[in-house]
Amino acid sequence: MVNTRRRTQQEGCTSIFNVGTSSPHATFHHQSASGDSTVEGAGVELQNNYNFVLPNTIPTNRPFNIDLNGSGTWGNEFGLPEFPKYTAAIVKSYYRKDSTMKGSALISLTSPTSKSAFIVVNGLSQTIELGSSFIGKYSVLALTHSYFETGNPTVPNAHDLPPRIVIQSPTEITDLPNPTSIPVSWSAEWKRWDGQKYSQSFSASYAGNEANLEYVLMYSRDGGTNWLYLQDDTPATPDVRPTNPSYLLADFGAGDESFTWSTPAATFPEGSYLLRIEAYRIGSTLHYSYHQSKIYIHR
Repeated sequence: MVNTRRRTQQEGCTSIFNVGTSSPHATFHHQSASGDSTVEGAGVELQNNYNFVLPNTIPTNRPFNIDLNGSGTWGNEFGLPEFPKYTAAIVKSYYRKDSTMKGSALISLTSPTSKSAFIVVNGLSQTIELGSSFIGKYSVLALTHSYFETGNPTVPNAHDLPPRIVIQSPTEITDLPNPTSIPVSWSAEWKRWDGQKYSQSFSASYAGNEANLEYVLMYSRDGGTNWLYLQDDTPATPDVRPTNPSYLLADFGAGDESFTWSTPAATFPEGSYLLRIEAYRIGSTLHYSYHQSKIYIHR
């Protein structure tokens, strides 16, 4: 009896992508190499957008591309009919090794049923050369930026991006003397968190589908320890899409959204409150956006 082992080993990347042809051999592959890659395209945007200094050149010992001819071998399943062929495309390049090889790039992997996965592939040298801190930060930023890039409608099978939510009223400076109700209004902007375009590849006029949005309105009396729904003061859980549809407020159409919040003196004494609005996309369980504001009610 011996220990059994299963490893993807050298050709694991080829098996995962399963794109191209075996004769002539033109498929996704890494190659062993020395030398550096040069930052380009979306890599420059990583540096500018997230205040993260990237080296102009970076050691790269596993460069890659999606259609390398005659490079390496491939897994046994490459030509089997039960493993359908996918297609791959380079969506954005962060580092370029040379005219044919990438050091870091965003790749789309599309199934025969036209469903796409988006993968950030890195051929940058290991942490012993670049350091764990740099690799970790770079990986997180590349994934974050790639999420925005894959929402661009010019990308095949792009996903809907969450909007930037801004509470218009009430705000920290709104005077609220003895209100029995408070008009709440907010906007949904098709921008990232800082009010800028999701990425430079987006047109200035880009707008998502507001009909696909639902909002969750809640408030806190104790600085965010406990939350309640605006509709009926029952307990709410931030960051979690409600299962009760009565707490999901549909978008009303173009322009700001609004809701009248009942605030009788008997249950809303003088003091500070946190107001929070979350936005979810219909049919999407992952990712949401929110904005919260602190207000003060006078009695």
